[in-house]
Amino acid sequence: TKGKGTTLDQFKSSMKDQLDGFNKETHNMKITTSMLNHERYNTKIKFHMHEREISHLEAECIQVCTEADEQHWHELEMKKPEIEL
Repeated sequence: TKGKGTTLDQFKSSMKDQLDGFNKETHNMKITTSMLNHERYNTKIKFHMHEREISHLEAECIQVCTEADEQHWHELEMKKPEIEL
């Protein structure tokens, strides 16, 4: 019976080692998942910030173009009497 007890103890030890390995692997997977979720969140925030920056720059460009068009039109109106003479 001593041989059977040793075999059973070895089996239990082997199973415990396997379970410990699974627990460690599961823990590492949870950490990896958490890190990937954090990276995904940061990427979404950066994307949103870039979209806002692009929208702001587009609006600014439209405003500058509109002001330039108005200035040009005003200059043409000022020169119109000179051209008519």
